[in-house]
Amino acid sequence: ERRYGSVHELRLDLERHLAGFPVSARPDTWSYRLGKLLRRHALAATATAVGGLVVAAVTVGFTLRLTAERDLTRAAATAADQQRGRAERQRAETEEVVEFLEGLFRTSDPYTEGSRAADPEALALLDRGAATLGEAFRERPRLRARLLHSLGRIYSRLERFDTAEPLLLEALALLEASPEEPRLEIAELEVDLGAHYTAARQPERAEAALRRALDLRQEVLGETDARVAEPAVLLANVLHRQGRYAEGEELLARAVAIYEALDLPDGQQHALTLLRLGQSQLERGDVALACATFGHAVEVAEAREGAEGLTVAAALKSIGRCTVETGDLEAALPLFRRALAIFEKRLGEDSTQASDVRQNLAYTLYAQGQVEPAFELFGRALESARTRLGAQSVDVLALRYNLAAMRFEQGDPGTAEPELRRLGDEMREHLGPNHKLTLLADLTLGQVLSDLGRLDEAETRIRSSLERLEATFGPRGQYVGLALASLAEVHRRQGEPGRAVPLLERVVELSRATQSPDSPEIAEAVARLEEARQEAAAASSGRRQRQSR
Repeated sequence: ERRYGSVHELRLDLERHLAGFPVSARPDTWSYRLGKLLRRHALAATATAVGGLVVAAVTVGFTLRLTAERDLTRAAATAADQQRGRAERQRAETEEVVEFLEGLFRTSDPYTEGSRAADPEALALLDRGAATLGEAFRERPRLRARLLHSLGRIYSRLERFDTAEPLLLEALALLEASPEEPRLEIAELEVDLGAHYTAARQPERAEAALRRALDLRQEVLGETDARVAEPAVLLANVLHRQGRYAEGEELLARAVAIYEALDLPDGQQHALTLLRLGQSQLERGDVALACATFGHAVEVAEAREGAEGLTVAAALKSIGRCTVETGDLEAALPLFRRALAIFEKRLGEDSTQASDVRQNLAYTLYAQGQVEPAFELFGRALESARTRLGAQSVDVLALRYNLAAMRFEQGDPGTAEPELRRLGDEMREHLGPNHKLTLLADLTLGQVLSDLGRLDEAETRIRSSLERLEATFGPRGQYVGLALASLAEVHRRQGEPGRAVPLLERVVELSRATQSPDSPEIAEAVARLEEARQEAAAASSGRRQRQSR
């Protein structure tokens, strides 16, 4: 119903309409005004609209792409998590299987608490495990290496050396071929190979394996890690068996320093290190300190293994030997018997360790005058050692020496002489000229020659043995007193008691430093010295009388 008030208003509306602006005759709504605006700027509006549509399309596309990528990323992450989870579960399951298998093997390990090493069923289970392993896990070489390592170590500890060695060597070859270069695993295997070759009496191969293990652990762990001490101690033992005492001492001191610095009072390796240290102290003639060190080793081993551990048995054997050196033979016997019972129970009656204790027990019985039981024990130990270790092993040579020495002491120097000569030659070849057994065989042969009246030859041999004993073990070494007393006896038999007196004075000094005050050995040494002094005085008086005439 709106009307123009004048012609002028109509004209203005017509002009606005032609120009594209809103007219007054239409309702003034926002949609009407927007329509006029778009018509008036049609090109710009179209461009804007197209641009807006493009932007919208790009925005939507980009958003959709981001969403898709986000979904893919989330899916990939979920899949990776699931894969990691499956891998972790597989690793855990594999570890459980490996630990289960190793646990089955360990029932036969004599060094494991609660071991059933002497149980035929446990040994049969171990053999079945080795047979079942056969070609298994070829596609997983490190797993196979781990199982071979476990089996080989246990067979070695059971002294089934021919079975153990190929298992250990295959495990080593698998690890060395691994692209991951597991140097610590290789070092651990080399340690067990070194222990294996040591027990099997193959010192050169033992030394090579243990030196490699020592080098690898030093490179990876540094020089003060406790795991560096282990191969050092084992290597010291190998060198000691070869008569290379100074090198062994250096390694042993280094291992002791590591354990003390790390404050590791418990553990088998600590106890074993103490045993080696005590043995070194004993050979140097410091008997009291050695006995104390062995006693501490028993305490450490019992805390770890209980009263029937193998390290406990080894320490008891060492205390027994130390007690024999003090002259208290009666106190040594129960120590040897307890050690023997543990070794026989854990390793079997024919084991090397049991045979070694029988030697110590036999010697103690012999020193008490129980000759027949001593010969029986020595003979049994010799037969077992020959069968298990071979005729040239250090154990067999030691047993042969003991039997020859006993024959001599029983008044049969004629039988003892050729055996001691053969032994001396074999020991120099297989053990070296300065090995303890080589020196003892030469010294005893000198005593035999003295009893046979071949005094000049006896003096030369005994003096050479004395010089090498002092050079190897020091002036207070374990057998220096025996060599001094033997040389003094030769001089007395040569009619030169004056030359015997200073030697016997040293014997008394050494006896008092190493024996308990009431030891019969001190009394015997003092008595021999007094006899020599009296003989020397009488000889001097006779010379003066002859000169005065």
